[in-house]
Amino acid sequence: MARPLTKYLTSGDYHGIDIVPKAIRWCQDNIPVRYPNFHFHLADIHNLAYNPHGRLQSIEYKFPFAEGTFDFAFLTSVFSHMLTAEMKHYLAQTSACLRIGGKCLITFFLLNDESRRLIREGLSALTFEFSRAGCKVNDDLVPEYAVAFTEDDVRALFQEAGLEIDAVLVPGVAARIL
Repeated sequence: MARPLTKYLTSGDYHGIDIVPKAIRWCQDNIPVRYPNFHFHLADIHNLAYNPHGRLQSIEYKFPFAEGTFDFAFLTSVFSHMLTAEMKHYLAQTSACLRIGGKCLITFFLLNDESRRLIREGLSALTFEFSRAGCKVNDDLVPEYAVAFTEDDVRALFQEAGLEIDAVLVPGVAARIL
């Protein structure tokens, strides 16, 4: 996400967090050289699919930012790899990092009528057939590979975190904006 934004973010700062050490190292080595307002942070979180040697659990991770730091935050392909308890924790962290009136864009694998129809008809590569507490996963052995939530569950978790959903950007694809 950072590379294309270097052409548009001409004031303010960008802070990227990822759990994949190789991706963060590449960003740290290549982007701030030309764009010093871009900063990258490794979240050394254990994830069977993406960082099996990580030291921390998602539920233990604290964002490295003070409360009210950001006007805008986006989490792409984050909650599509997190179970419910971790998502709840991250939503609270995101809410705390936003300034009053701040906005956030978050993507999900969202189970709704359209996505369920596509799964039934064999038109989805992901089936989300295994249940976990408050969500469905695609792979029973590596649950973090792909995680989906119902719209009602997402709305309840957002409300609990003090976040308000303004709009569904792409129904059936699961993009959300706060």
